[in-house]
Amino acid sequence: MEDNFDDKVSHRNFMGAVLSKGLDLAHIGIIRVLHDGRGAQVIMTHDVAYMLESSMQIVRHTMVSTHTHDMTQLEETGRAMKAVHSVESSLRLDAVGSSGLSMSRRKFAKPLAKGLISHNQRVARSGSKSVGVANTISARGVGKVCVEDVSRTKRGRYSVSMARFV
Repeated sequence: MEDNFDDKVSHRNFMGAVLSKGLDLAHIGIIRVLHDGRGAQVIMTHDVAYMLESSMQIVRHTMVSTHTHDMTQLEETGRAMKAVHSVESSLRLDAVGSSGLSMSRRKFAKPLAKGLISHNQRVARSGSKSVGVANTISARGVGKVCVEDVSRTKRGRYSVSMARFV
């Protein structure tokens, strides 16, 4: 989605515009607001993207144009990301989330119990949920990570590559 906005637009403006089209949060991946203020990139599946491309016209009182691109054609948003790699014995939310956010599992358990941890934009209260590729884990006040790749090691453990938003 792009256009020249008079006022500064936020992630919330784009999220509201996308949700107003009747989409569920489960269909929306990451919304990346461009640093120059001329639009955003919404990462989602192809069929949902084509539906949104035909119906999205206005974001915060401004007419917008939408285009569908492959992941390789995304622009740099200006938001720094740090590559994080860890080897875990399981793909539990508490194991992967704590290593991606550089904290111990014990420290991760406290905000998890308070409902401050989100797994794919849904509040998680249990660390036993399974995490997969393209899942996002965010801890309010701490940070957000996106699981990019999961593979098995020779010893049967999981090698997890993540991107942490800095």
